[in-house]
Amino acid sequence: RYPRTILDMSSDSISLISFTCYPNPFTDRLTLDFADNTDAVRQVALADVSGRIVYSAATGSAARLVIPTASLAQGVYILLINGQATGEKLIKR
Repeated sequence: RYPRTILDMSSDSISLISFTCYPNPFTDRLTLDFADNTDAVRQVALADVSGRIVYSAATGSAARLVIPTASLAQGVYILLINGQATGEKLIKR
């Protein structure tokens, strides 16, 4: 686990979003903890390497989001927050 920060420019204002994503690799669930500014996080998604969205959820202002991943195929996934790729490559085993 290590914290990441992204610059969100998807709305009229610019926000910094800090989060931790774990475990990586994952099997049946993936947890995202948002450090602060949870109001800026509106949407979280996972995409496979072809760019197809395989999971998407509105977050509200939750400080933690647990993504059920048991039904996903093994492989590499990309985390998107508010429609922007975070650079976080996640491995499903």
